[in-house]
This record gives sequence, C-alpha cells and structure tokens, in this order.
Amino acid sequence: MQQLQREFPGAGMRVVLGMLEEEGPGLVEEIAAAAKRGDAPALRRAAHALRGAVANFGARRLGTLCQEIEAGARAGNLSLVASQLGQVREEYCRVELALQKACLN
Repeated sequence: MQQLQREFPGAGMRVVLGMLEEEGPGLVEEIAAAAKRGDAPALRRAAHALRGAVANFGARRLGTLCQEIEAGARAGNLSLVASQLGQVREEYCRVELALQKACLN
C-alpha cells in the first residue's frame, strides 16, 4: 500500500480506488455467474480480468486466487471455483477496504 501511495500521491489514490470500485464488483459477480452457469471460458476471462485489475494494487492473495480460478477453468475443474468464490469475495473486500483507508491518510 505504501508503494501505491508513493506512486499515486494525494488524489491519485482516490482515482485508483474509484477504478477498483467501478470494475471490481462486476468482475467478482461475473466469476460467480459464470461458475454457476458452468461457463468455463467466461469464468477464465473474468478471473483473468480481475487478476489484472488487482495486480496494479499489489493484491497478491487475490491475484493468486484469480490465477487458480483461471487454471481451474482452463482445466474444466469448476468445482474448484465454488470452493474459492467465498475467498475471492472476502479478499476483494479486504483490498477495497485497505484502499479506502489509504485514501483517508
């Protein structure tokens, strides 16, 4: 988070947070919807997009979860996604909260 604050000082952090808040929830829900439909290609694309979005924020744990979902979708192992979806949601919320706190500083 400190590196982000150095790279995006002042109002820049609010812009970064706005980008995540704009894209993130939709991508998390796309992952859930694609998993529910059993649509492995859509699941892979949504997980890849979320992983790319959070990579800019240093959210390694969330990025790793997305990468695992991508690999599971590529392999056709959609049961893996069901077990990780709750973790993705929790980790996304944690990242968003951390960015919100950073914006207050």
